[in-house]
Amino acid sequence: MKYLFCVVAALALCCQCSVPESQAAVEAMDLKALSLRAPLIVKGTISSSRVQWARDQRGEMIVTNHVVQVSEVLKGSMTGSDESKLTLQCLGGSIGDMKMLTAAEPSVRAGESVVLFLMLEPEANSGVYKTYGGFQGKYTLLGNRVREARNRDWTDFRSEVLSYIASKKK
Repeated sequence: MKYLFCVVAALALCCQCSVPESQAAVEAMDLKALSLRAPLIVKGTISSSRVQWARDQRGEMIVTNHVVQVSEVLKGSMTGSDESKLTLQCLGGSIGDMKMLTAAEPSVRAGESVVLFLMLEPEANSGVYKTYGGFQGKYTLLGNRVREARNRDWTDFRSEVLSYIASKKK
């Protein structure tokens, strides 16, 4: 019952907040759009996750903060003193018997190797990021393959992202 209440409350919260129409839904983006628009693109591993309550202008919600050990920065620069890790914040998670889910956020778990298209989280403290384009801003690495890119080779995927970034600089 508490799960149902939390889901209904999250939906009501999303429907009542004053979000510009252009931001009300997740815009479909391909790899080129993500590469060009995301201010920060990193490759790394999720080392840990912590679920907590957070408050913003819409009210209280459950968020999960994931620590990402960054192995490579493909675009942009990270804020904060530690250039080897960052915090990715995703809406949703479980606290006790309360669970909050959202389809717009990526599914992330500790130990996962990822490529993340990121932007600073405007509501959080400095140095906290969220995925650019919601769930679209997270790609999972399985060995040397990128799952969400039809198991494409990481080297080819990386080259394509870098070519999009380079084309913008011209």
